[in-house]
Parts: sequence; C-alpha cells; structure tokens
Amino acid sequence: MKVTKAKNRITELEKELQKLQREGEDGIETIRVLNDLSYILTGSDPEKAFDYAEKALELSRSIDNKEGQAGSYINMGISYFIRGNYEEALKNYIKSLEINEEIGTQVGIGNSNNNIGLVYLHTGEYEKALEYLYKSLENYKQTGEKFKIAITYNNLGVTLKNLERYDEAMEYNLKALEIYESIEQKHGIAMVYNNLGYIHSVRKEYEKALEYHQKGIEVSEQAGNKNWMAGCYLSAGSVYVELDQHEKALEYLKKGLILAKESQATEAELAVYAQLTQLYENIRNYKKALEYIKKHSELKSRIFNEENKERISRLKLKHESDKKAKEAEIFRLKNEELERMVSERTEELEKELTDRKRIEEELKDKLKLIEDQRAAILDLSTPVIKIWEGILVIPLIGLLDSKRAQHLTEELLTSVSSTLSRIAIIDITGVPTVDSAVANHLVKTVESVKLLGTRCIITGIRPEVAQTIIHLGIDITGLRTMATLAEGLRWAFKKPSCSNNRKGNRVS
Repeated sequence: MKVTKAKNRITELEKELQKLQREGEDGIETIRVLNDLSYILTGSDPEKAFDYAEKALELSRSIDNKEGQAGSYINMGISYFIRGNYEEALKNYIKSLEINEEIGTQVGIGNSNNNIGLVYLHTGEYEKALEYLYKSLENYKQTGEKFKIAITYNNLGVTLKNLERYDEAMEYNLKALEIYESIEQKHGIAMVYNNLGYIHSVRKEYEKALEYHQKGIEVSEQAGNKNWMAGCYLSAGSVYVELDQHEKALEYLKKGLILAKESQATEAELAVYAQLTQLYENIRNYKKALEYIKKHSELKSRIFNEENKERISRLKLKHESDKKAKEAEIFRLKNEELERMVSERTEELEKELTDRKRIEEELKDKLKLIEDQRAAILDLSTPVIKIWEGILVIPLIGLLDSKRAQHLTEELLTSVSSTLSRIAIIDITGVPTVDSAVANHLVKTVESVKLLGTRCIITGIRPEVAQTIIHLGIDITGLRTMATLAEGLRWAFKKPSCSNNRKGNRVS
C-alpha cells in the first residue's frame, strides 16, 4: 500500500513530539501533539493510540490543563470502543463530558455527547443514542465546524438505519457526504459510502449497494484506515452472501476479517464471523459454519456478557443520577443567590423609601419657598405705584407674557379700588415686544379700569411694538396713548381731580 496522507501526518507528529521532548517542553504543545497522535492512530492501532492518550492525560493533570484532560479521555474512550470494551469507553466519555461542561467548550461537549451516543448505538439502545446525538448536533452547529457536524449526521444516519427509518437515515447520510466531499475528508466519505450501501442492500438494491461499498473500500484505502476498510469489505461480502456469489463473498469477508484483527476492530470481527457462518451454511459446509459460529459466540460473550451489560446499565444510571444531582445543586445555588439578591434589593428599597420620605418633606418646603419667591417676583415685576393723590403708575420692564399681564390686571384693579385713584398710567417703555394675546389683554385691562371710573393711558409704546399691534390688527380705538411717561404725567397733573390737591400733597 502506498504511503498515505495519514501515515505522513503520523510521521510528522512523531518528529514534532521528539523535538519537544528534546527541548524539555512538557506543557500544552506536547499535550496537543500526544492527543493528535492518539486520535489519528485509533483507526489503525488502538493500543498505541491509548498509550499516547494516557501520556497526554498524565501531563494534562500535572499542569491542570482541563482541555487536554477532556481530549485524552475522549481518545482513550475511542480506543476502548474500537476494541469492544463499551463499559470503559462510556466511562471515559462521561469523564470528558463532565470536564467539557465545566469549562464550557461547545466542541468538547459535542464530542462527548457524540461518543456517548455511539456507545448506546452499539449496545442497541437506539432512542438513547438519538438523544445524545441530537444534543451533539446542536453543540456542533453553535461552533459551525463542518467536519464535526458531518460526523453527527453520519452517526444519526446509522442509528436511524438500525431503527429501520431508512428515508431519514438516507437524508442524514447524504448531508454528511456533501460536507465530507466539500472538505475532502476521506475517512468520513468512506463511512458514508458504507452506510449508503447498507441502506440499498436492505432495500434489495444490491447493485447500487455494491457500488457504494466498493467506493468505500477505495476511499478507506486512500485514507489508510484499516478499521473502515474492514467495515467496507465486510459490507460488500454480506451483499455477495445475499446474492449467493460464494467465492466473491468469501474473498471479501476474509479480507475484512484480516483487517478487523489488525485494527482490533472487535465489532467488525464479530460481524464477519456471523457472515462467514451464514455463507458456510448456505453452501452446506456445516463443519466450517460450526467453527465460525463458535468463534462468534466466544467473541460475543466476551463483549456482551450479562455482567458487562449490567455494568454499562449501572454506569449509565450513575451518570444520569450524577447529572441530575449536579443540576439540582446548580438550581439550589441559583435559588440561594436569587434569594440573597432579593433580600439585598428589599433592604435597598426600604432604605430608599425612607430616604425618599425625608427628601419629600424637604421638597415640599422647597416648593413652598419657590412658590412664595415666584409670587414675590411677580409682584415686583408688575409694581403699582401711587405717585400722587389719585394717580397710579405701573412701570413695566422686560418680557410681558400672558401670566404677567393677568397679574397686572388683578393688581391694578385692586389698587384702583383701594386708593380711589382716578388716573392710571401703564408705562411699557421697557417692554421689547408684545404678542397679540398680551396686546388684547392690555386693551381689556384699560377697559376694565374704565368701568371703575378711572382714566387709564398707556405710555412708552416703542416703534416695533406699535408695528406689531398694527400688523396684528388689534382694535385700539378706545385706547389713550402717549409717547413718554413724562408726557403722561403732565397730562395727569392737568386734570382737575389732581390739580386741586397739588399743593397739599407730595410724591412719596
């Protein structure tokens, strides 16, 4: 056989490992190389793969490298799995899952769930297998790693095939094949070809089945994976058994048996014995059939004896129980944390409520002070001044808004009534602008004052204010105006009601 890409990679990694060892590197890089070597060798030399994984695990523990430990447990589990020791395989996969869940690595969690699913698949617990494989698929989809997704598609296809859900199995296998071909992953392509061949075989589409199995043989030879070569030869041999092509069947089954033994693929070896038994029964060579059925029985009892089944069941229950206990503990801790947070927040709210009731009283006092100040400012902003007996002057400065105009009216009417003044002068020299509402209000104020028998004039209208009043079309026909406050005062003092008392009064 030609030197394969896998063999070249193994050689490269072994050289890299020697270099790291010479340099005294005993950290993460060495762990990575050991685990990579272990993973590649699982398909052709599971014992050597186990040795590398064990070394990686020991080194990972020494430096507390969780990721390295999880990878080592996975590889050790694969090594046990290939040799048919499902109990130890499951034990290692569960350890890897616990570590990966602890460090929260989605790829690692997906790897563990996938391999646990495979144990249940090979021990005939198909529904349990689907449960873990679907979990694995979700983990891998979160990472977007095509190769990992393809692996799970393939395993789901195998599980569904065993449940005789062939259409679904075909669908998942074709999804896996599409990804494997896009990334040129020979190992995966060989697996899918073999699975597709099996589905065509159970449908009695033997020609199509042989076509896929032959493709699987070619690709697995290119990949240098004896484990899958054994599986493909076995599957092709099984089809020839169905077709009663005895010589071809024997040729392929014997090649499959040799490869299964070389790669320590115990399950493939078991399946070859079953097919050889069937073959020799078909050609009535019962002596040979008996020989192979004994080998099959011995190997099967070694793999699937009742004690192993019970131990696997116990291990499964322990895993589920530990998982539930861990979930319960997490739930308890979360509840405690939530209760603590609620208690702290309640205390904060109570304190905040108490503080707010101090604050509210202060706010009420401040608001009252503000209102008092606002009223005082308003009074100051609209002063009504008695400058002579019977004469009132209201000098306005600044912006005159509706509120201030209303206050002006109220103050002026009150003062007119209380002082019995007969003349009131509203001076707006200091008012820069007047809008329509305020102008109308001034007109109404003048009219209101007239109703009390008091003459009211407006002085100091600025040109821009006058333009605004004219532009707005406000009726000022009944409004007396004068240019300045001085003119307004001269006019007021000329009135009889004021001039008669001029000598006896002074401006206060």
